[in-house]
Amino acid sequence: MKRNWDTIRDILIKLEEKGNDKPYLSLNDFSTETHANISYHIEILEESGIIKCNISKTMGNNINDFFALRLTWAGHELLDSIRNENIWNKTKNKFKTKGLDMTYDLVKSVALKLTTELLQN
Repeated sequence: MKRNWDTIRDILIKLEEKGNDKPYLSLNDFSTETHANISYHIEILEESGIIKCNISKTMGNNINDFFALRLTWAGHELLDSIRNENIWNKTKNKFKTKGLDMTYDLVKSVALKLTTELLQN
């Protein structure tokens, strides 16, 4: 499965916005059609240290459910750099027009550069 940055951003926003009434996000917080995609992205976000999450797997190593607890410091830093819709769209457009793949470090770097330019104007 290919990494999807819009999915990553959506998960991070949803995790940050979860209320005190529910201390975690789970697979049931997403539509059934997206479960495989969400599960994959939750797993790579947890592996990379962007979120704190407990993952429940079947015997076949497929994700049965997850309990995403919170963003880490790195997760907050990433989300803060791409949260703004205008900055996010400009960031994606930069990669698209240059024909480049979006990597973690480059996404953060481009988004921060765009934010800095916005602040200076």
